[in-house]
Amino acid sequence: MKFNEDSLTFEDESLVDEYLVEITTDKMPSAGTTGDVSVLLNYLTHGGVEQRTEKIMLREQSKDFHGYTPGRDDMYYLMGMRPGGTLYFRIKIRYVGQLTGVTFALENDNADEWQMSGVNIYRLEELSRRKIT
Repeated sequence: MKFNEDSLTFEDESLVDEYLVEITTDKMPSAGTTGDVSVLLNYLTHGGVEQRTEKIMLREQSKDFHGYTPGRDDMYYLMGMRPGGTLYFRIKIRYVGQLTGVTFALENDNADEWQMSGVNIYRLEELSRRKIT
C-alpha cells in the first residue's frame, strides 16, 4: 500500500500497471512535427467498465522518461518526432483489464502535420534503473 498525499488515501500499487509506449514517425520527408502531440488511451477495467486516460502530452512524458539533457530539454522528443524517428515514454494506468484503443492529436492550432508509421504498447512486468559504468 502507498499513501496518496493528494487524495489522502492509501492505494494498492498492485492495481497500477506500467506501460512502455513506442511511437515511430513515418520516414517520408515531411512526416515529422515539432508541435505538441497528445495521446489518450482507452481501456476496459477488470470489471468491464470502459475508461479513458487523461490527456498525456508526449513532450512532457519524453522528458520524464529520458531525464535531463543539456542544451534542449526536449531533444529526445524532437528526435522521436522527426521523419523515421522513434519516441519512447512510460505511463501508469490503474485497474486495466484490456487496452482497447489509442487516439493521437496535434495540440497546436498552427501545428504542422505529423504522420505516424507505428505504435507499440508494452506492459512492463518489472522496471529497474539504468546503470552506467
